Amino acid sequence: MVDELKIYRSSKWQKTRLAQLERDHYECQRCKHKGKYKDVKGLVKYTRAVLVHHDFRLKKYPQYAFSPIVNGKRNLYSLCQSCHEIEHEDERGLIEKPTELNEEKW
Repeated sequence: MVDELKIYRSSKWQKTRLAQLERDHYECQRCKHKGKYKDVKGLVKYTRAVLVHHDFRLKKYPQYAFSPIVNGKRNLYSLCQSCHEIEHEDERGLIEKPTELNEEKW
């Protein structure tokens, strides 16, 4: 079993996290991809990223905890709190599964 707290509290993760946020200019990559931004006096400002997300989930792939790229695919993404919640809502049970409808239910 992976001790996620131990990884997230480590100085190695803090350095990795900071490096990723700096690489992404502290911009939420999901908001940026979706085109969500604020126009502030003619400047484009994306939502501020505060978290770093593992595309290769830490529980399943602890060996990639500190790797920004895995097998040529991006592993670490800077995200805002809202987008990070969306990325993990299936794991946290936040999504209510829709009931299948048949002829009697609508």
